[in-house]
Amino acid sequence: MAEANGKRVLNFTDGAVRNLPAAPTTKRDEYWDDGPRSFKGLTVRVSMSGRKVFVLRYRSAGAAQRRFKLGTFPAMTVGEARAEAKRQKLIVDNGGEPTLDRASKRDELRLSDLLDGYAMWTDKKSENAKLSDANCRKLIERYDPQMLSTPLSKIRRDDVEALHRLIGTTQCEHRRVHSAHGGRIYSANQVVRYLRAAFNLEIKRGFFTAPNPARTDTRGRQSGGIELYEEHPRRRYLSDEEVVRLRDALAVQPERWRCYFSLMLLLGLRRNELARARWSDVDLEVGTLHIPHAKKGPRTQPLPAAAIGILRGMSSQEWSEWVFPAQKKSKTGVTVQPRHRWMQILRAANITEHITIHGLRHSAAAAMIREGVDLYAVGGALGHRTPAITAAVYGHLDLQTKRAALEKGAGRMRFNEVAAAAEPAAPTVVPGIEPPTREGVTHDDAALDGDEALKLFGF
Repeated sequence: MAEANGKRVLNFTDGAVRNLPAAPTTKRDEYWDDGPRSFKGLTVRVSMSGRKVFVLRYRSAGAAQRRFKLGTFPAMTVGEARAEAKRQKLIVDNGGEPTLDRASKRDELRLSDLLDGYAMWTDKKSENAKLSDANCRKLIERYDPQMLSTPLSKIRRDDVEALHRLIGTTQCEHRRVHSAHGGRIYSANQVVRYLRAAFNLEIKRGFFTAPNPARTDTRGRQSGGIELYEEHPRRRYLSDEEVVRLRDALAVQPERWRCYFSLMLLLGLRRNELARARWSDVDLEVGTLHIPHAKKGPRTQPLPAAAIGILRGMSSQEWSEWVFPAQKKSKTGVTVQPRHRWMQILRAANITEHITIHGLRHSAAAAMIREGVDLYAVGGALGHRTPAITAAVYGHLDLQTKRAALEKGAGRMRFNEVAAAAEPAAPTVVPGIEPPTREGVTHDDAALDGDEALKLFGF
């Protein structure tokens, strides 16, 4: 394998393609056919799961370069891929489009082909979005593996609804608190949205003409679609007492988990932002952590003194490029889903009300807000793109700042002076006429209350 003009080239043989390594990230690796029998424009794309797909890159008259999936290795051999690429390129040279020629066979395509095409057409998605799509596909494989081999023409709304119900009602220990029946309602809804987007893309491209089998009812309208589970924001925060118990439980954990969960709570990062951190992204002298794969784009996170102290004491900097390398051999090389360890730590800390790992991010934000930090600064520390996002999620916690703002407004309008006014001057006493008083209140302790102050100003 070599590089030419910035491309990875390879003399395609069945053995060479079989030995290609899985992509290290969700961004697919692409290799170009280069050899005595090579066909110009033929590539093979390798995913993080090790799946290998033959692709023809071609250019129509006056159009940008496009991709056309030929088939999956090893079901399609290198020889068959070259023959099919030659046939499709001939169609292009004659003014046609390979996708149009293939549209007549659309009914024979399987759901797996649809999802492969969707992944290829949405290649510019963010890393987190690609991971979400990959997780949705894994859920389909786990709960209904036969659906992936089902022809598109055979998939009905009832099939997708049954999958949705199966995922949403199957017992799952660490998700039991999220629904009355113990299912994974958020995952179930996400799978339906994933399938809906994939079918919508095919409909938009004109290759699927039937109604979308994964369409959903939106905003209370009954359109004959799938009714998603009702979702409630999972904004659970640790109390000060729970934080103390959690720190005590983490103190006896192995270094990996003690540092990982402590940094999650200190920095308020998303799980993957910390799990995929490299030592090359950490600057302990300046006190920063660069996050190239943040949800809203690359950003630099400042590190408090406690976080710097934790990172300085970690042994992984001596033998790994990753801050939190995987314990066992994995495709990513990093710690990704430490849910079982997290459940053990919660039990050790005697935290009975469930909180997710992402709840540590919420707890970090809550701690800053309760200390009087304004929402703009909190949003910057969390990596929010706009202050509106921070206000929508954490605005209900910022009572101290809101109260101070209202007090300043009242002071500007002199309401504070009215409310705190001294007792009024003694009224003129006319012989034979009792001075006016409020019922049950003497002149000695009478003062303007809030209602009277408003009336005084004409409200």
